[in-house]
Amino acid sequence: MKIRSILMALATLIAGSPAFAADTIRVGHLNTFTGPFGVLGIEMKRGLELAQQQLGNKLGGVPMEIYETDEQSKPDIAVQAVTKMIEKDKVQIITGLLNSAITLAVTKPAIDAGLTVISANSGPSIYAGEGCNANFFATAFQNDAFDEAAGEYMTNVGIKRLFLAGADYQAGYDHLNGAKRTYKGQVLREIFTPTNQLDFSAEMAQIRSDKPDALFIFYPGGLGAAFIKQWSQAGLNKTTKLVTGIYAADDLSFKALGDSALGMEVVGNWYPGLDNPENKKFVAAFKEKFGRNPTMMSAGMYDAMMLIDAAVREVGGKVEDRAAFTKALHKANYKSVKGAFKFNVNNYPIQDYQMSKVVKGADGNFTYELQGVLKEHKDSYYEKCKLTW
Repeated sequence: MKIRSILMALATLIAGSPAFAADTIRVGHLNTFTGPFGVLGIEMKRGLELAQQQLGNKLGGVPMEIYETDEQSKPDIAVQAVTKMIEKDKVQIITGLLNSAITLAVTKPAIDAGLTVISANSGPSIYAGEGCNANFFATAFQNDAFDEAAGEYMTNVGIKRLFLAGADYQAGYDHLNGAKRTYKGQVLREIFTPTNQLDFSAEMAQIRSDKPDALFIFYPGGLGAAFIKQWSQAGLNKTTKLVTGIYAADDLSFKALGDSALGMEVVGNWYPGLDNPENKKFVAAFKEKFGRNPTMMSAGMYDAMMLIDAAVREVGGKVEDRAAFTKALHKANYKSVKGAFKFNVNNYPIQDYQMSKVVKGADGNFTYELQGVLKEHKDSYYEKCKLTW
């Protein structure tokens, strides 16, 4: 009985002991570096590398180690990678997460193992409402929010007949649902195509037959470049507006798209020309390191690392104290490259979205002509989230 009492007392003491500051912050970077979405994952990695450089390879003053895996947009590979990160690498944070299907596959096992998950790009609806979790953060957007802004814009500018097309996975469903939620005109057709499809000739024939006023699409990476070029080559750019996200028309894709990009109307939560000190510093540093403007993908990953840095600093490096660390993350006590930014109750952003048209600037390079702003937009799911902070 005496030994049992001692063991119980020891267990109580350990359970009540304060978390000690880690000597290294171990971060798992899970992303896509190959396949149609690979160019986007590589761009996110550039944002991470720039953040590492500017932070002196530290988070909150504590040295960081990055453990990185190409999950190839395959959930089974992603789960294997996260298992290794948990069991062997002993990471405390998972970030990156370009693809919503990957985010959905790895978030629960990571959180169940005691990790904090910070998606720097994907924002699936499943974790925005009833499924919200104090240990999951989406720093870029809730998937639908881009499209809710675009749907409102298309209604306001008088688009009467709309054709919807997207990639056949969770983010595609979320993005198209977002547009339908706020668009008040007639949806002629909604289609989803395989994530490896690059020939859209059948879809172009359908668009020509339906004669919509506008297309709204969700095709990131190589899918977007293929669709947009074929839209232009088919002459549909002369009869049908194309509305999408900034991820489909940026410094990664402008060269490949050429003049096909002209006239596209895109919604974004960030643009290279945003006038705030943090963004100017980021854009200048990115140009110096990589020789061109950054994109939404690199900006989003850079921003997520700066958020993590601020939260680690606030808890004095004690990231194992999950309650304190997640509370510090939720406060978002840092300066975002996007300007005004804060988290809603569900750990998804409240932020501005801006519509723009792709044009050529005075220097002959592609740029954005702003069309309108949706201020401090909140996603459509947060009211179902029962978290309290």
